[in-house]
Amino acid sequence: VPGARRGGRRAEVAPRLCRSDGAAMSTAEVSAVQSLLDSFPDAALLVSDSHHILIANAAVVSHVGGSKAGICGSHCPTAIHGRDAPFPGCPLEESIRSKTAAESDLHDLDLDIWMRTVVSPTPFRDQDGRAVYLHLVGDISERKRLELERTELIDQVISGRDSERRR
Repeated sequence: VPGARRGGRRAEVAPRLCRSDGAAMSTAEVSAVQSLLDSFPDAALLVSDSHHILIANAAVVSHVGGSKAGICGSHCPTAIHGRDAPFPGCPLEESIRSKTAAESDLHDLDLDIWMRTVVSPTPFRDQDGRAVYLHLVGDISERKRLELERTELIDQVISGRDSERRR
C-alpha cells in the first residue's frame, strides 16, 4: 500500500465475513476470498463501511508490516495512513453514498507519492451486518510525474507561441 504506516488498534477478535444473507462464510470461502485478494499485485483489502479492515492481501501486509491476522480488525485510516480520520479524498464514503464504485487519484504529500484508489461495494457483510467494500490501491507516481512533465512542456510551448504573437 503506497503510503502505509504502522499502527492502528487491532480488534480483540478478527472480524467475520458474512454472505449477503447474513450467514457466516466458511473457512474455505474466506480462504478463497483471501486467495483472490492475494492474486492482486497491488494493495487489495475488504473494508467495512466503518473503515475497518476485514481481509488484506500480501501487498498490504508487506507495506504495513506484521501479519494478515494482525491487520484484520484494524481501523484502516489508523493502520494504513497513521490518521484518526479517513485519508482526504478516500473514495469509500462516495461508494457508500452512491452504492457504486468510486475512484480517486490521491497525492500523499508526506511521502510524495500518487495513488489510484478504487472502492466498490461487494455482496458481503461483516459480523455486525455492515456493508463490505473492495478497496484497491496502486502506486501511479511515475505516470503522474510524466503527466506533469508533459503538461509543463505544453505550457512552455503555448507560452512561447503567445510571446511570439505579441512581437
